[in-house]
Amino acid sequence: MRTACCLFCLSACLLLTSCSPDPHEMWKRAERLAGESKFALAGKYYRKAAELGDLDAMNSLAEGYFDGRGCMRDVSKALEWWNKAAEQEHPKALYRLGQRYEEGKYVEQDLPKSFNYYLRSAEKGNKDAQYCAGCCYAEGKGTEVDMEKAAEWFKKASEQGNHPAKYRYGLCLEQGLGVAKDPVAAVELYKHASEEDFGSPAKLRLGLCYYNGIGIEQSYLDAFECFQQATISGNPEAMYYYGLCLYNGQGTIKDLEKAKINWEKAAERGYEKAQQALKEYFP
Repeated sequence: MRTACCLFCLSACLLLTSCSPDPHEMWKRAERLAGESKFALAGKYYRKAAELGDLDAMNSLAEGYFDGRGCMRDVSKALEWWNKAAEQEHPKALYRLGQRYEEGKYVEQDLPKSFNYYLRSAEKGNKDAQYCAGCCYAEGKGTEVDMEKAAEWFKKASEQGNHPAKYRYGLCLEQGLGVAKDPVAAVELYKHASEEDFGSPAKLRLGLCYYNGIGIEQSYLDAFECFQQATISGNPEAMYYYGLCLYNGQGTIKDLEKAKINWEKAAERGYEKAQQALKEYFP
């Protein structure tokens, strides 16, 4: 009788174990619901999975609280869940905390702490954190300037498809910052980076390479098109070179009026070359 009772209890325990929810499967279901814009229901699954210890769910729940998606916006709860996930080295949570400490909007700004979070996330393969770690090394934010390490992280992030990193690594290769000069490879990176956003700095750099024949055959036509597209974002340097092409008739029909207008826009944004051009050519 006692043996039968023990066997019954064992069977019950096994049944309960087999029926217990898998927190990561719950997170996956929440992701599907969020993809269908069912944010409130997704939030419930995120919370349950997070409470059961799933790190991806902890991060997703924090994202929901931070953005007010599927629940009332609550930055303190977002930080709480990001910290819980980061304590267990979740890459995305580490990256998000790095952002918060860099901007100093919801927590006191702490650049060394931000850099530490970025670096830990970068070492775990997060491409956005790799880009940010590169920026920290390049600009001395929270750490000493080290262009070799900056170039290393920009390269890793660019290889994972991070477009700003492609631009920054391209700069390193074009100018020999932390790596050997390779302007041809730089141009290819600028091309890839500029595909994502016509108004990006990469489009401007690509235009300058075409204009000066750096890493690629000189082409005023291609340079003009790049400068024109880069002005969309309001980049004053792009406006200056776009105006220069218009003034000289390089890659386009000469148009002094348009050249003046673009130089005026660039000058209003404090770009000195445009201010000088206006004084010299339109006194």
